[in-house]
This record gives sequence, structure tokens and C-alpha cells, in this order.
Amino acid sequence: MQPPPSVATYAEAMSVQAAIAVAVLLFMGLPALIIGLAALGPIGWIVAATVLPFATLGVLLWLGWFRRRPDDGPGPWQSTGRDR
Repeated sequence: MQPPPSVATYAEAMSVQAAIAVAVLLFMGLPALIIGLAALGPIGWIVAATVLPFATLGVLLWLGWFRRRPDDGPGPWQSTGRDR
């Protein structure tokens, strides 16, 4: 089993066509998922109102934290010297 690719190879492996396809899928699929869940009734509304926002937050945190690169800038634990 090979180790996961580094961020640089991941970025190089993602083609423009694949990025556009993912963006269109999310742009069209997420609203369709919300509408489909709302059509299920109160249980679907609860899932659409609670689970989807937490899933979105989880994905954003994953992308921002676990996919970071060394040149992204200082983290919250590193002082930039501007706070003095």
C-alpha cells in the first residue's frame, strides 16, 4: 500500500475538467438533495437543517486543516508580530 499523495501531487492530479465536474455536481446536487430531503416530511427537514450544515462544516474544516500546505501562512499558534 502506497502512502497518500502529497498536496502538490494532489493538486497536480486534479485536472480542470474534474474540478469543474465536481463544482457542477455540488452546485446542482446539493440543492436537489435538500429538496429531496424536504419532500420526505419532518424527518427530512430535520436532516436537511442539522446534518447537512454539520457535514458542510466538516468538509470545510477538513479542507482547511488537513489539506494545508507549509506556505499557507502562519497558524493561530504562530505570532505574526502585528498583534503588538
